[in-house]
Amino acid sequence: MFPDTDSSQTIIDCFLNEARRKKVELRLLSKVLDFENSDDGWLVRLENEEIRTSKLLIATGSDKHIWERLKAMSLDIIEPVPSLFTFHIEDSALQGLTGTPFPEIVVRTKGLQSRGPGLITHWGMSGPGVLKLSAFGARVFFEKDYCFDINVDWLPRFSESDIINELKTEQASNPKKKVRNFTPLGLSKRFWEFICNKSQVSEHQNWSETGKKHFKRITESLKKMSFEVNGKSTFKDEFVTAGGISLEEVDPKTFQSIKYSGLYFAGEVLDIDAVTGGFNFQAAWTGGWHVASSI
Repeated sequence: MFPDTDSSQTIIDCFLNEARRKKVELRLLSKVLDFENSDDGWLVRLENEEIRTSKLLIATGSDKHIWERLKAMSLDIIEPVPSLFTFHIEDSALQGLTGTPFPEIVVRTKGLQSRGPGLITHWGMSGPGVLKLSAFGARVFFEKDYCFDINVDWLPRFSESDIINELKTEQASNPKKKVRNFTPLGLSKRFWEFICNKSQVSEHQNWSETGKKHFKRITESLKKMSFEVNGKSTFKDEFVTAGGISLEEVDPKTFQSIKYSGLYFAGEVLDIDAVTGGFNFQAAWTGGWHVASSI
């Protein structure tokens, strides 16, 4: 769901206004150096002062310093790995298609599969279909050092026979026309030329010169094109981290630590990650609501 303004500032303002209404004090530029359990609750050490509190909520996302501190308190931390990243593919022909969108693609790799919109970028492939696969395989891809092969079905809505029938119909109707002047199944001309290059269809080849072997190559290029992924890419840092405080450490109703009374967690500091950023926001805000209700 998006606000009518289509601006993230609206969401920020919503939370800030609610905080003011509830008289929540915000301490900016106040780095937390340490925190520890004390006889009367929790002691939080800032750079210039100490704060004592009976309840402490940690919602620091994938902050390694905080995770190390929690490890020292004997809390189980699931080793964090990046999730929701795009695939880096070194293919000059693919990079020539930068900005080409697809309403739906299927991406597969060794037992994993994802379906959704796709986007060709100057570094490889992105879009929800790719991001979902990165979430499903976050630990697998981490173990492979982000070097693995994928197969892409550019047209999952069409079967192989649908594609061959489309090609045969065009061949019968326009035998003297060049294959490359055709743009089937809603594909862009630029992408169709890319498919022709991958399928060894020559620049001046007519339909009358195109036979079963070309049909097979074109169909395989559209339904089973393979790429070698050699790294992950993001605009800045990873959108999401898989891993964090084990869910076995928290009460699912209150998000309170089972080992430490008055200690709560919400957001990505927990071992929670979803297939899109929106679901991760929702998980964080829902966790925050349960913690606030409990406190």
